[in-house]
Amino acid sequence: MNNSVICFERIDDAILTTSAIGDGLNPLSNLKDGRYATQWKSGATDANQWIKFQFPVARTIDYLFLANHNLAATGISWLNLEFSNDGTTWASPIAISGTADPSFVALSAVTSLYLRVTFVKASALSVAPQIGMIFVGKQLQLPLYLNNPKRGLKSNIIRDESLSGLPFRAVTSAERQTWAIDYGAMKQIEISEAFRWLRGIVVGLHPFWFKDMDDNWHFVGYDVDSAASAGKGNVMFDLKSVRLSEERVGIPMNLPGGFAV
Repeated sequence: MNNSVICFERIDDAILTTSAIGDGLNPLSNLKDGRYATQWKSGATDANQWIKFQFPVARTIDYLFLANHNLAATGISWLNLEFSNDGTTWASPIAISGTADPSFVALSAVTSLYLRVTFVKASALSVAPQIGMIFVGKQLQLPLYLNNPKRGLKSNIIRDESLSGLPFRAVTSAERQTWAIDYGAMKQIEISEAFRWLRGIVVGLHPFWFKDMDDNWHFVGYDVDSAASAGKGNVMFDLKSVRLSEERVGIPMNLPGGFAV
């Protein structure tokens, strides 16, 4: 049993550039729409091509998360992560493996205005790279003493947008796996991190990625049972639980105990 992890910081506020030509139909802006089904696709197989992210303010980064990608098929040797505060002078690259899908790589925390991700290979890539989602920032880890969520199935959940990225006005979904996580015993620093997560997803109804105690990754929406309330003195918050709901949209639905639907 391991700590649950939530990755929610998106790149929709970053300026993106790439060294490769685009394929025309799948632009770099697709990485910023928060949808699983849309992808950026390079129009080239050049070795060591890269994507650069310029954040509006320096961001603390301790993970990189990639989903809906073909990096294993490209034959890359590894990914290089480089950090810079001016976009010109780059710190020594950090070599990571990022070919699993989805791929989560934990890092020692770095605060930086620029990030550059390079697809490293000694020769041309086997196929042009493509990526559906990139989440990068500071992960939220739920401590083990909170990791006793209630889990079950819930029906008749209505969403404004399918988690697959297909928009609709309203629809009643099939059953989804749900978790109810009790935040009543959180320490002060954990409360602050939980509020940062909730603020990050509530504005715009953004989905996020959640790793459960069994190390299964889930692409999820959210329902808040009790909204957070500001306070002073001993009354710091009023957040009872958060339900995480996963929709079955063509990616495996991993159930507790390692079973998949």
